[in-house]
Amino acid sequence: MKVIYKNNQNYQYQVDNIVKAILENIRGIEQWACISQYFIPLCEASPNSCLDRIESEFVKPTGLKELFEKNSGDIFKSNNYYVNIIFGLEQLVHIRKYVSRTINCFFRMNEFEIDYKMGNSPKNTLEVIFCPWFDSCSLNSNEKIKQAQSLIEKYKTAWNVFASQLPESHAMMSPLLQPKYRIVNESEEITYGDLDNVYIEYLNLCTQYAGMDKNRWKTLIEHLDRYSIDLQKNFFNKLIKKTQSMCDNDKEYLKTKIRYIVYRHRFYNQSDWAIEEDKLMIYENTISAISFNNPIFDYRYLFIKHNMPLLHPIPYKGDDYRNKNQQLKNQLIDDKINEFIKKDYSIEDLIDILVGDDDYDIGTVLAQYYCKCKYNKEILNLLISKDSQGKQTRSFIETFYCNKVIDLRSVINDLKEMTDNAELISDIFSLQRVNGNEDAYIFTEDEQVKSIFWKRERCFFIFENASKEVIGKALAECLKYSNKENYILFLDDMKDYFSLQELYDYFIKISNLKYEGHYSVMDYPLQELLELLQKEFINDDEKCSEIAKIEWIFSGILDWDTMKCIQREIKRNPIFYADLICCIFKDKDGNKKMDIDENIRSSLTSCFYKMKFCPSEKNGNVDYEELCKWLEDFKHLLKDQNQEYLYERLVGSLFANAPVGNDGYPPHESVRKIIEKYNSNDLNKSFIIEESNKRGVYSPDAGKSEKEIANKYYKFSKALEIDYPITANIFYELGKSYDEESLQQRMAAENE
Repeated sequence: MKVIYKNNQNYQYQVDNIVKAILENIRGIEQWACISQYFIPLCEASPNSCLDRIESEFVKPTGLKELFEKNSGDIFKSNNYYVNIIFGLEQLVHIRKYVSRTINCFFRMNEFEIDYKMGNSPKNTLEVIFCPWFDSCSLNSNEKIKQAQSLIEKYKTAWNVFASQLPESHAMMSPLLQPKYRIVNESEEITYGDLDNVYIEYLNLCTQYAGMDKNRWKTLIEHLDRYSIDLQKNFFNKLIKKTQSMCDNDKEYLKTKIRYIVYRHRFYNQSDWAIEEDKLMIYENTISAISFNNPIFDYRYLFIKHNMPLLHPIPYKGDDYRNKNQQLKNQLIDDKINEFIKKDYSIEDLIDILVGDDDYDIGTVLAQYYCKCKYNKEILNLLISKDSQGKQTRSFIETFYCNKVIDLRSVINDLKEMTDNAELISDIFSLQRVNGNEDAYIFTEDEQVKSIFWKRERCFFIFENASKEVIGKALAECLKYSNKENYILFLDDMKDYFSLQELYDYFIKISNLKYEGHYSVMDYPLQELLELLQKEFINDDEKCSEIAKIEWIFSGILDWDTMKCIQREIKRNPIFYADLICCIFKDKDGNKKMDIDENIRSSLTSCFYKMKFCPSEKNGNVDYEELCKWLEDFKHLLKDQNQEYLYERLVGSLFANAPVGNDGYPPHESVRKIIEKYNSNDLNKSFIIEESNKRGVYSPDAGKSEKEIANKYYKFSKALEIDYPITANIFYELGKSYDEESLQQRMAAENE
């Protein structure tokens, strides 16, 4: 403090030496993590010593980079020590004496090129520093430009920093941390003239250093619309000149980007943000000015999926603009493909420059416009030879099939003559529309093709009034060759064809399919099927038990409330619960009871922690005799598994889920009797833990909520203390715990 208030350099010299000595002791990531917690005050106390130490790290690393690499997106549980390093240095950009050195340190750290899981990063800080419209440091607008001119040559990551500050970046800026005690240098007020000047210079710099990188040019094009028409002309002239040295792929990439911009702004020409027509003409002229070495690239954009950009679309107005634009697109594609044919360009060369890119729908355009919806075996053969993934071959055949100009069976035979690609052949079978009693073609194929077909993602047909027998045959094949996920998706799609009894018969066969460890899209279809079957068969002991087995298989993706049959079964009979304990807990001697896949064990463990039930509970009541029977059976099962040591702890946690008693207080009288009978510390502690865990996440309120909870438990305790003293003591301990927490919360709030 004397250093700052008395401006005494002798004191500063002493502080510098102390901080220097502290920082010199850092030898690895552990020391960096430790010292980072004090780095903010150390930076303010001795800026020179901290900057010297950071700068030396880039010459002789001692773990700072590793500290930054250990960043985490979890701001609640993880210690992101690197953030303190950033915050400490941020203070120094407010002091003119240190701003240049500090910025260089941030750029050197940004060169680490680490993927940060949260917003705090060197790049984020640099973006705030160089933001044209945000007063964030001691640099004025002209100084930001001078710094940018120097830094963009020096650091490879600088280009992205300055490009991110071009107009319309839509970034939110937060102030950088300022020193608590040191005097900061206030920057000058930013005028509109300053803002425009910085934007122009940033654009010029980024254009100068964009090089041959198509992605950099694309970024600049995206931010160009808010500049003057003269600047846009100048920019596009530079782009046209630069593209002369680019490959055709990169030229086409940029032309398509410009084409999309023209399309978007002409389509939404009534919007406030739409570019004026005189500027759009510059964009359009640029498209024409960029020429390809290979003229076939001029036809590539015609194959863009879904939203091929028109240069002159019908604007977004009225009701019929979609149909009119689709007609314009169809006409444009037809005209250009006819031009392609007339010029006798190579269709093989065209396929070569298109295939392998998922953005293009080659098969559909070729079938519809090049082949004029007339099946062409030569083009099919050519596609097969080029299209290793088979996607374009499928769309080519599908276009003909949907237009009813081919016999699919005949085309499949052609495919078999052209290729031995079983995956492609099996994929084409799914195009078939199965009608009436007509069998699916896949039924008569060999085992290899069937196996591949039924293991495909969503391996279904389009059924058009197909008979129940044909659908049943398809389900039988799916059951034989496929997996649980496909079978459930297929069964859910076909459920309206069957009675509930028939649906049940197909559903329980799921257990015959092997587990493949991924159920990405089947949770909703599975729940739909379960809801139908549970509603119908929940009171049928045999069927409910079978459905419960399926719920058990999918316990990893089902919510506890969804597993109604397991709930019913597990409350009646402890065998399900004992089996689960056997799978996830070790026995008394420390041995794993079941040798199962660790992923399955993890899924079952997750299921265990979902289970919130009270044994023998039915419609809010617990029969004492049934409860005793359940507990006795459960204890015997655990004893047979050598896991009896878990019994009282498990029972205690289950009892915490018991319904309230007839007197309105928890737990139910039958449960209280068992608690009094056992008088077990393990059971009581487990009850307390489970009851405490029910609270979940909460917001601190100076102990008010905790006091209310404590009073609630004291009330329960007082009501039960005469007839059920041990149960009453459980609630007393809960109340006492929350009382103590309430006091701590209140004291913490008062001390803030």
